[in-house]
Amino acid sequence: QFFLANDTPNFLFSIDLATHQVDKRRQFAGSFYTEVKLDSPDGASSVLIYKIENPFDSTARAKLVYREIHLMRTLKHENIVKLLRTYKDDNEQNDSQSIYYITDFCGVRLGEKIVEGRYSMVYVKKWTTELLRAVAYLHSKGIIHGNLHPGNMCIDATNKLTITGFGSSHESIIDPLNHETAVSESISIYMPIEQLTGWSEAYDEKVDIWSISIILWELLTGKPLFD
Repeated sequence: QFFLANDTPNFLFSIDLATHQVDKRRQFAGSFYTEVKLDSPDGASSVLIYKIENPFDSTARAKLVYREIHLMRTLKHENIVKLLRTYKDDNEQNDSQSIYYITDFCGVRLGEKIVEGRYSMVYVKKWTTELLRAVAYLHSKGIIHGNLHPGNMCIDATNKLTITGFGSSHESIIDPLNHETAVSESISIYMPIEQLTGWSEAYDEKVDIWSISIILWELLTGKPLFD
């Protein structure tokens, strides 16, 4: 069963979250999805709910949604976001149906931490180690994340890093001609040139290593390597 909250119109919540409170400081509406954070009554736990509107508008969009949900369901690692469940809005028309999925709240985005600049070398080492472990796990499963950047990583209250954003991920070697994903200018600076242009016939897990090196530079200097 589901309900609509007064302060979040057109956003469907599962009934088991009826006692949770919407955190109005953490709401995001982008071109691809809407994100809402809910806190438990005692404040001990939080979840994020993502609403993806019109997921079947195009083949590329449907593939992106499927990849992200499929991978979050199958991946099990302490530094990778955990998918709790998914549901859809049966009250909408089929041609405008929305898909929702719920994940653990993993903290503030790494990009926000970098902008604040209030962290020591101890945490640079810790976050880099956790990032490398999570990516090594992905690669051991034959999965390329393909979109590593500070906006797709979160830091929680214990300073644990968690990777999110699996919409661009793919299994095995990627053929750029058959792999469709949207790349914005703000995140393209974390991608190697062969991923952006398709110059090579295919690219592999090394694209993630490139991205990690760019992120490490930004952690150390507080500025993007390419701007």
